[in-house]
Amino acid sequence: MVDQIRLNLLSKVARLYYEDGYKQADIAKMLNTSHSTISRMLNEAMESKIVEVTIRYPYSTIPALGKSLRAKFGLKEAYVFPSPGNTGEELVQSLGQLGAYVLDKNLEDRMTLGISLGQAVASTTRAFKPSTFMHCRVVRMQGAMDNELMEGTNLAQILSSQLGGEFVIIPAPMIMKSPEACKLIMQEPSVIETLRIAENADIALVGMGSMDPAYSTTYRNKLITLEELISVREAGGVGEVFGKYFDKNGKTLDVPFNHRSVSIPLEKLRDYKTVIVVAAGNNKTAGLMGMIKGKLLNALVTDSDTATQLLQTEIE
Repeated sequence: MVDQIRLNLLSKVARLYYEDGYKQADIAKMLNTSHSTISRMLNEAMESKIVEVTIRYPYSTIPALGKSLRAKFGLKEAYVFPSPGNTGEELVQSLGQLGAYVLDKNLEDRMTLGISLGQAVASTTRAFKPSTFMHCRVVRMQGAMDNELMEGTNLAQILSSQLGGEFVIIPAPMIMKSPEACKLIMQEPSVIETLRIAENADIALVGMGSMDPAYSTTYRNKLITLEELISVREAGGVGEVFGKYFDKNGKTLDVPFNHRSVSIPLEKLRDYKTVIVVAAGNNKTAGLMGMIKGKLLNALVTDSDTATQLLQTEIE
């Protein structure tokens, strides 16, 4: 049985860590002990019921569907919210709210966070309110959309200011006019350096583009023509990330449009510790299956309708 003196010490360590916000290393210095000892004491404080953890999700989630997604597809994390059943705007807002929670949960001090563009990532950025400054570096993993260059809006800049860190962007458009122009700009030292930083990120926050022109951000921003989009779909395209279209197995397609995209290779997503994909909707199911099969994501944020469709899909 733990004696009162030990309980008092465990309470002190727990208060310093959970209430006062000190890091374990700092507490170890205060108490003239090791980092590992403090870690063990915090675990002991939990076992002794000095500390009890209550998880407050931003709103209703469906843990059973998340558990089923993790079990079927071997995902590290999966979070599912009830489908709004109304407007696309509500769906994007809900994605952003839950995506922000998952991002905050996974970020650690001084990590490098890579981000893509798109409505879901923008919604996550707007909803993101980090629990503390983590001094993370934020890097955009693809070039900019034209309207972003003109208006100066920058998701990487917004996230970095929220985290108390720096941001890095690729100084180039997302889509070049020709494969030759893309090759040239990818040889620029500033682009090479930014891509190097992006490829070595610890964690990624990614949205996924649809093949349906009604929902495709790439098409709506006039980066791809309807004829090109149809051609990509006929070549087996099921979704798009970083302006790169991929097939049902998550493999980047060898189509002309992909050779004009300024970004990291899609396959680099497999190297990250955590890849959070925020995506939902009937038009995203095939693309999400492709990303899952290609091991391009390990943390998924989606709605109940999309989750149910994924669970009903046979793995080929």
